[in-house]
Amino acid sequence: YARARDRARDSGPSGRVARLTPCTPRMLRRRRSHVLLWSSPDVGGTPLGRVRVELDRRFRRLPHPQDAIDASWRAALESNGRLFDGSKFRLAALACADEGDGARLVLRLGMTGYKEYLGTNQAPREQRLRLAADGERLHGDAGAFLSNALGCETVLVTADGQIALLRRSSAVATHGGLFNGPSGHPEPSRARVEEEPDCAAAAEAAARLAVEELFDSVTQETHEETNVPRAALLPPRCIGCMAAADEHGCVGKPDLLFVTRTTLDAAAVRAAYEQGAAEGWESDRLAFFPADVRLGEGGVELTPVTCCALLEVARHLTAGQSDTELRRALEAWGDEVRAELESGEPDAGAPGPAAAPPREAGTGPRGGRRVLQRGLDLLLAVPPPLAEERGSTTPPPASEDAAKDPTGVGQVWQEATDLLCDYLEAAGGAAARTG
Repeated sequence: YARARDRARDSGPSGRVARLTPCTPRMLRRRRSHVLLWSSPDVGGTPLGRVRVELDRRFRRLPHPQDAIDASWRAALESNGRLFDGSKFRLAALACADEGDGARLVLRLGMTGYKEYLGTNQAPREQRLRLAADGERLHGDAGAFLSNALGCETVLVTADGQIALLRRSSAVATHGGLFNGPSGHPEPSRARVEEEPDCAAAAEAAARLAVEELFDSVTQETHEETNVPRAALLPPRCIGCMAAADEHGCVGKPDLLFVTRTTLDAAAVRAAYEQGAAEGWESDRLAFFPADVRLGEGGVELTPVTCCALLEVARHLTAGQSDTELRRALEAWGDEVRAELESGEPDAGAPGPAAAPPREAGTGPRGGRRVLQRGLDLLLAVPPPLAEERGSTTPPPASEDAAKDPTGVGQVWQEATDLLCDYLEAAGGAAARTG
């Protein structure tokens, strides 16, 4: 995490550029169903004013000599008469930024359509892999021939701290029977953006409309799929950007991830849903889960986008703890790690050279995997600006330290970071093998 942040910071004003390219086996091991392209550094998510769009014809999909888009579209219409070829924004690349205009995220968008999306990103695997390979070989960009229509999904959090998820019906094109949050695509037509303007002034105006549509589409989709009034929905915040990935390393459709809070509690949201939503046909069930729910609990099957969104929401909910709570949690974790180090039996969760008897994970002094995971969760919960500021090896003057870090969480964060490094070093080869 720290190395990625430093690379983004040191790579110049425009930040680190992420292209939608095939992911490595290491990425697939860490996130089997998706690749996280960007994670918001702002606690609670990034607001509209800190996202910028570059809209240009250069970011459109390139035509492929063996395109089968028309044939796939005809087949899709025969099986689902509800489909229509609406215009979409195509995500060509994104850049992490912290520029003078306050932008945290820069999205490079072109125009595409749902027809192109079904004929490329949703094409059979062999065809999709060929498009990616040809794009890499001919243009140095595996996504050059793919639509990469940018979608959006939000996690809806009720006033009483519940997360609302919808089970997709059999009438939708993909992921029927799985749970997800309100989702869809930003619509260029709603933003009155028909194509990428040529002149600079018109392009800048169109880019502003595109940004507004990215956020407003989330509110609109939430209203249309749950029947919660727009007036009861707070402005959404962007928490990340991901792309689906299959087991072969082929990256698919990108989605912006949001969190949206409503002033209604779970009972009121359910009552609104049961009255009938405009796009109620897309789902057949509404379910609620506590905001701290862990993936895999309750046997709920989620779409890849929803898995990623819930992971990001959990990180931001943890980051919402007060500095005092974080300091106390870090101190308690540090005491546990010190005790394990003093016992001479640090363990990173992988089998070491010694033939020690196996113990249940998370119990006793050798519950290393649990200890490591909890420590990393706590360290990442500190907002990145504070962590970066307190991560300096040169301590500030005492007066400055007290002013900027009155609760002491920054100092404890630095001590916990050093302690984590000591723990991994003591665990030796076992720690290295588990990453």
